[in-house]
Amino acid sequence: MNKQHKSTPQIQSTFYHANAIVESQNQLMPQRLGTDRHKLQDNVSFRQNKAEQLHQKIFVSQQINRRKMRTQQDNQICKPAPPSYNLPSDPNIAFIDQ
Repeated sequence: MNKQHKSTPQIQSTFYHANAIVESQNQLMPQRLGTDRHKLQDNVSFRQNKAEQLHQKIFVSQQINRRKMRTQQDNQICKPAPPSYNLPSDPNIAFIDQ
């Protein structure tokens, strides 16, 4: 049932025209093309470095958040008992030193 889109002669001529313009510019300015490639490569490597730095920052912040959460949980678990529970209310009960 899929109808494939057939390109009309007008579309084909437009693409041909655009390609011809690009090729003529490349032939007129080959040295410019080389510098553009270098700029593009520099831009790509710059973006990759930025992305790696961002991932590193995210990773570090996630680690810090995990440590904070772990510390909070440890503090809740290992909280010292309130002073009223430290001594038994019944004087007959004695603590055994370990």
